Amino acid sequence: MKNFNKCHQIVYTRSDREEFGIDIPQNFAIKALGDKCFESTPIQKIIIPNTIRKIGQEAFSQCTQLTQIQLPCTLKELPVCTFFNCIELEKIEIPSSVSIIDGACFFCCSHLTEVKFPQNIVSIGYESFAFCARLKEVVIQGTLYSLFNKSFFGCTALSSVHLPDTVKFISDSCFENCSSLQSINIPSTVVMINQKVFKNCTSLKEIETPPSVDYIGERCFENCYSLTRLKISDTTVNISCNCFLNCTSLQTLEVPLKNNEYPFDVSYYDKQILEKFGINCVHINFFSSGSVLTYNPLTHEPKIPDDALIIGKECFKNIREIRSICIPTNIVIIDSNAFVGSFITSIYIPTSVTYIISGAFSDCVRLKEIQLPSSISSIGCKLFMNCSALTSITIPSTITSINASAFEFCINLSTISLPPHLVKLKKNAFSGCVQLKEILLPSSLKRIEEKCFSDCHSLTFVSIPTTVTYIGKDICLNCRGLKNLIIPLEKDLSYKYKVSYQQYQLFSSLNIHCTNIQFTDQDYLQRRNNNVDTIIPTDVDLHISKLCFSKLVENSFILPPNVISLGKSCFQSSFNITSITLSTNITKIKSYAFNGCSSLKNLIIPSSVQYMGKYCFKNCDNLTSLSLPTNLLPYTSLVSYSEYLLLKRNNIECLNIAQVNDDDIYDSKYLPSEIQTLNNTYFDFSSKELIVPSHITKIKVGVFCDCFQMSKIQIPSSVVSIKRNVFSNCPSLKSIELPPYLKKLSSSLFYYCISLKSIEIPSKITKLSNNEKDVLIFVLGFKNVNLKNRVKLKRFQKIVLECVIN
Repeated sequence: MKNFNKCHQIVYTRSDREEFGIDIPQNFAIKALGDKCFESTPIQKIIIPNTIRKIGQEAFSQCTQLTQIQLPCTLKELPVCTFFNCIELEKIEIPSSVSIIDGACFFCCSHLTEVKFPQNIVSIGYESFAFCARLKEVVIQGTLYSLFNKSFFGCTALSSVHLPDTVKFISDSCFENCSSLQSINIPSTVVMINQKVFKNCTSLKEIETPPSVDYIGERCFENCYSLTRLKISDTTVNISCNCFLNCTSLQTLEVPLKNNEYPFDVSYYDKQILEKFGINCVHINFFSSGSVLTYNPLTHEPKIPDDALIIGKECFKNIREIRSICIPTNIVIIDSNAFVGSFITSIYIPTSVTYIISGAFSDCVRLKEIQLPSSISSIGCKLFMNCSALTSITIPSTITSINASAFEFCINLSTISLPPHLVKLKKNAFSGCVQLKEILLPSSLKRIEEKCFSDCHSLTFVSIPTTVTYIGKDICLNCRGLKNLIIPLEKDLSYKYKVSYQQYQLFSSLNIHCTNIQFTDQDYLQRRNNNVDTIIPTDVDLHISKLCFSKLVENSFILPPNVISLGKSCFQSSFNITSITLSTNITKIKSYAFNGCSSLKNLIIPSSVQYMGKYCFKNCDNLTSLSLPTNLLPYTSLVSYSEYLLLKRNNIECLNIAQVNDDDIYDSKYLPSEIQTLNNTYFDFSSKELIVPSHITKIKVGVFCDCFQMSKIQIPSSVVSIKRNVFSNCPSLKSIELPPYLKKLSSSLFYYCISLKSIEIPSKITKLSNNEKDVLIFVLGFKNVNLKNRVKLKRFQKIVLECVIN
């Protein structure tokens, strides 16, 4: 008699639906619908059986004829884009078992008029109901904790919203463009109302924020033309700029004051409104657009008010009328992208300015002259990116760091003088400066990052001082005019830092011996596009770099003998590949190397391999023949549970098994006993008490993050490692007993656990984290935490830290 294995967890996939039809079989073993299972099918009605515990992403996306659906009471979550663009769907009842509605779940369900939310809902994701143009009312009861960005964006018929007393966060643009919204309650639990939450809510007449609200974001009430009454609690600690922009009908306005002055940054629009109510403003941001902007028609120089302190974000963005500007001495900050895309040709910045934020002058294609003040200490990211008319610039001696892409694509920059105290040149700092011929690097320099001078075609000479202790990959990539390069070498006169194969060819022509040559995705594309006979060069030992062969279209691939290592994810998502022949000289294969090679059938790992990273065979579902060398057996690298089953079929014993999101485990109460590591959140977000199984030894980053309802968790003594953010944003957590063999508390471990009053730290812990301040503030809660007992980190064995929420 034949023996048969019984399957208990079957996924009804898109391929199954195409073969067997739209009627889901009433089979108790079918536990899930796969990703895109019914995508774009002409179904009009469907009942999902109660045997289904999970629905994949985009399962019913683009079902444009779907009008009715009955969801099972076994679901825990509605994932990303479940009903995306189901334009005929009119009503939906979400089962009481569902606790999460994920991003874009009902995006653009334009005929949706009624949604019944469950009591257990804790999170409504990004754009979940965006552009549901006929949705008129939202009533949510129970346990909702957070509304994510644009949750109800563009719901133009929405007139009434009721939120429960559990909501903490209302995120960016949540109700933006809800032009019919007239009534909404803000619960007394809300601590943050982010930017543009009520922007363009043109029917909203009054709103009052409770004392719990600490923060109100930028442009929160912009264009609320009908708003007549706005009361913001005195306890609010920050109100951002342009909060009251175009609230022209306000008759009553109450805001926090300090010494009879408005204590927050304001734009001139805010200032005009606040002054109508006799409120004095002192921290003024200048945003130029609109009627506030005035400039001299002859000199094309804008007028910046004398009482402004900050030139605001995107202040002069794409404004083409201005030509020159002299920043007044009252300005202390020039904010990000302040002049981006403007036609400014010259600018003078006084020493009163202490910060110039990233991208302030990027894409100023006519900028020729600028004087930077000695009061700044760094050149920000993308500060002069694409300033194509800039030919020279003097950098103040106070500058110690030039950040990423600061002068990238300044195609006419030919001369630049670097300051004597410069320490860091960040990634792509001068990349694409094709006219730059020479650059003198100071002896203070310690770090030069990746592609710092790449594509500087005219650069002929570079001398890197011996003080430099780190050089990133490809600092001189495509510097085809380079004739002389002086660079720090090892005692054997070799260059130890990483170079791509293209960079290696240049260095070889300059008689620089490289020992760490990476064959990159750019090397691969260049050689393939040039129709080189040998795609992978064989003249030197090569390390295959990260993602080098990602998404290959070839069916088979052979690595030559000079390949000695495979980088992270090097063959990732090469769906077509069925055969890979590895070099017999490979010694190292890094994490995720073959991840997503779903057609790969046979693979032999050569005996030369001494190390393999984690999840190397993840999502290699058709790998029926896998051979590992004896020195790697039993297999100790971290694998997912699905990988474990794959390796088990190939008679390979695994000793380090983790649960990940891709594993089809539908009930967290029955986590397989082979699993030792929790790598992703798999617990029910609505659970109040959680028990970690006794076979778990490691808990990875953020596993219990955002378990809003969890008040108690039981961790077994078997756990020896808990990574950062594991309990982050668990505001209901009141007690926890850490396992006795834990040796370290990672940073931000208990971030915003505001109900947690005390922690007993196990005796084996000898340090909290690398950063004492980060640990003391963020391990035990939010910013407003006082520690009764200050810890001397190097001396304690067992202590109790108590925190008091102000």
